Amino acid sequence: MNRLPLFFTLILTAGMASGQVVVNPDGTHSTVVGSVIVNPNGTHSTIHGSVVVNPNGTHSTIVNNTIVTPISGTNASTTPGTETNFFNPMFGSRTSTGPFQLTTDGFVNREDKKMNYIILKFPGKSKDELYTKALAYLRHYCNEPGGIITSAAEESITIHTTDSQIPVAGYISKFTLNYTLTMHFEDNRLLVETPEINSIMRLRSKNRTTTVGISGDKYDQTIFSSKGRMRLPDTGYALDNVVNTFVNDLRKNIKRNKY
Repeated sequence: MNRLPLFFTLILTAGMASGQVVVNPDGTHSTVVGSVIVNPNGTHSTIHGSVVVNPNGTHSTIVNNTIVTPISGTNASTTPGTETNFFNPMFGSRTSTGPFQLTTDGFVNREDKKMNYIILKFPGKSKDELYTKALAYLRHYCNEPGGIITSAAEESITIHTTDSQIPVAGYISKFTLNYTLTMHFEDNRLLVETPEINSIMRLRSKNRTTTVGISGDKYDQTIFSSKGRMRLPDTGYALDNVVNTFVNDLRKNIKRNKY
């Protein structure tokens, strides 16, 4: 089941090959090593299909062997190189930029971790209009078996949904995330509670799955260690993007009146 086509397209689109050299706009050279761009100043960017996650958290796009940067608009070109070694960087260069972030306590508000919600603003839209448009989109989003929507008198909507076949860089196997998310409606704005994770499964083979925990000792595999260190950075990045892509798509579809 694949309900987030944009995210998965970016992950699966062929990007640059290991061994290519990146010629930066200032004339310096970076090297593609596995799924990482090693920059001359020692920082690292991570390649996810046609997207490059920069050390500062911004994203660049690979278009016809050119890396288009998000702020300055300057481009870097790629040429064949000779480096073929693999380097696995720390999670810092993969940090997602959406409103929610996965931590040892589950998903939290990225900007204010003490808040258990975020606010999406829609100036000029009434509470009833926001509810109707959100419900229409969610019915489309949760149209697969296992997706459940509950609502309360046009005040709130809760979804229980599963995203499966989540690709994670560096893994042949896929991951499945089951989570619950509740939103509340007011005039001009939508309050989205931090998602509650019900389960994370790693699909190792057709008939074998492993339960993955966020942290703790009762799981064979956890995303965070008992000391809070990120053990599975690519998994954390991918799960961040599943939830944040959903929120961003919800916001876009309400604004453009698609449903």
